[in-house]
Amino acid sequence: MTQQMEKQEAVVEKIKKFPTDAKKAKELEIIHNFLQSDQHFHRSIVRGCVNGMGYANYIIKRYSLVNLSNEHVRYAINSYKDEFKSEFIDTDKKLAKIFSNMQITVMTDLVGFYVKPCDLTRQRITDIARELNKYGRQLCKINENNEHILVFVEKKNFERVKMSIGEEFIDKVLKDICKIGCILRDEDLDYTPGVFATVLNEIASNGVSIWEAHTLQYDYAIYVNKEDCIKVHQVLEQLSKRASEWKSL
Repeated sequence: MTQQMEKQEAVVEKIKKFPTDAKKAKELEIIHNFLQSDQHFHRSIVRGCVNGMGYANYIIKRYSLVNLSNEHVRYAINSYKDEFKSEFIDTDKKLAKIFSNMQITVMTDLVGFYVKPCDLTRQRITDIARELNKYGRQLCKINENNEHILVFVEKKNFERVKMSIGEEFIDKVLKDICKIGCILRDEDLDYTPGVFATVLNEIASNGVSIWEAHTLQYDYAIYVNKEDCIKVHQVLEQLSKRASEWKSL
């Protein structure tokens, strides 16, 4: 038996110790199989930045686990990573502190649109963004690939922006978009791997489609349909509330 196999056996035995219920044992087997096979989880261990809270929530929702609590799942995760990475640094409490202090902002009445990428449209977007931002209005060039540039702007400025860029360069318009902002305030923000991923996972796990998401230092911006705005706000509030409880674990 190889050293890695011996470690895996030790993990299995450790995980089996606390739940005696057959249903819980079955769910723990599901968790163990996931932890063994998920390459992203293994890479996170090597980097020393496993987000235990995020993984626990993800596993519970993905496999519809009903017999195990978040604490049980985190125990299994900790048992696994402790065996395979002795220098692992647990960031759960740091993450919890950040989420519990998270400030949520909402900006409604936005329009998103796809622009054909070329030097001319890039320059026009830059020019109109500079002009709007000078007066406290907001235009965000969010994402660019070979097919399009995705831009969001306040609805009241859309016609003006469309004329400035050129209607012939605009492929598709997304109406009634909402921007959810997450402002993180904490002295430990420089060492918080997994924060943005956890936020996006919480939103996506609740059935919300995200048009675009990006980070700017410690501010996160997530763009969703206006009809999902209240739901996203509630999800983030629940994340902040649960984080207050996680800090005490």
